[in-house]
Amino acid sequence: MENKTVTNDRVAELLLNIRKTCYSGCESKFEDFLGPDIYPRLLGRMLSLFAAGPNKGKKYDQFLDEIPTETTLGERKFLFNFFAQIWKGHYHVLEIGSFLGGSTRAIASGMQVNPNRLDRSKLHTFDKFKNYYKPERLLNFLAPLFENGSLKEEDCEQIKRSSDFLDIFRLIHREHEYYPLIKQKRGVLPGHGRGHGEFGEYFQVATRFDARRCLCGRM
Repeated sequence: MENKTVTNDRVAELLLNIRKTCYSGCESKFEDFLGPDIYPRLLGRMLSLFAAGPNKGKKYDQFLDEIPTETTLGERKFLFNFFAQIWKGHYHVLEIGSFLGGSTRAIASGMQVNPNRLDRSKLHTFDKFKNYYKPERLLNFLAPLFENGSLKEEDCEQIKRSSDFLDIFRLIHREHEYYPLIKQKRGVLPGHGRGHGEFGEYFQVATRFDARRCLCGRM
């Protein structure tokens, strides 16, 4: 197991060097050389293999796999690496449909370690934060967080009383370094039909974000 860890660390280091080379002035040449079929797939594969950050003692893969989520670990590693190494850091990032925040942690953690991030750049994440599951099923989904101590017994009682989980979302994330970057808001996408939310819960993406640069939906 120890040899495998060393090997993985070495591979991750090599991938980081390749990524830095790709994004240090010769990106267009590298992309032209590989072509539109190979380059996106190679880049996506590299970004999804290992979550490698500046803190050598931190197990980023494990950190990104703590929150129950409907995304894959590979997708979350891709998001972390993209925002840590490729995102320019000058604009806000928009996430639609954060649920408990598995992908939110991946994006915000990547943003947090990106050396080019401006202080004003935040992650705005929208969700209705209620009525996904009945309380009993939500508690089953959250079981790993109760087991590792991220959530307490009193949180269990709160979930039993309501299907609203915005406060639970905050509890999951608030003790971590990336949390100040997150601006969580309750919202429903327009066009979901009646009965999904009040008009005041709808929001307009185009009026608040430069979607060409920073729109990030579900992977």
